[in-house]
Amino acid sequence: MSGREWDITCRTLSPCSKRENIFDWSDSQICNHWIKGKADVWKQFVRNRVSEIKEKTNRWYHCAGKDNPADKLNRGISAQALVNNKIWFSGQPWLLQINVPCNKSSDIVDTELNFVEEERRMVVVTFQTNIDPFQPLLNLDNYNDLDKVMRITSYVLRYANNCSRNREKILGNLTVNELINAEKYWVRCVQQTEFETEYEERRDKSS
Repeated sequence: MSGREWDITCRTLSPCSKRENIFDWSDSQICNHWIKGKADVWKQFVRNRVSEIKEKTNRWYHCAGKDNPADKLNRGISAQALVNNKIWFSGQPWLLQINVPCNKSSDIVDTELNFVEEERRMVVVTFQTNIDPFQPLLNLDNYNDLDKVMRITSYVLRYANNCSRNREKILGNLTVNELINAEKYWVRCVQQTEFETEYEERRDKSS
């Protein structure tokens, strides 16, 4: 969606702005890693989205969640606080610099190298359910929309939570934490199905 908005904005402002002077920011390390990689190495539901984004823009950089104005709405903020929030209306002060610190992205990615490699495996590997008893909630081959997969997974996990007598019932719209938990679920799925030995060793060390 951000890629489409970027394309529309560029076409609207084309008389007074050059595309090479426009940058895109995301607080998701995983999405940035997908976009910076080759689209054809990802599974279909990611590959389609990455291909569409790359057709429009390939200048994506990482910003911390605390620097993302939209994150305040996701986490909840009162109308009064939002009205007085300068970052929501004007963005981060460093965006006004002549030379925006875009290299900040690569530094962050380097410090999270192990995490990025783990996420790469999550996307590249193929589920082999015939050789492993673990059954994922969904057959990802039937989906080509990552957001839809995460939302369905979040609702399934919510249902499982609400069926438990000892847990507080969750109602209303999906929360950011629920979507994050859905993402973590698929990471664990891949770890258990494709790296069973390593997963068991790591779990034993943690315990």
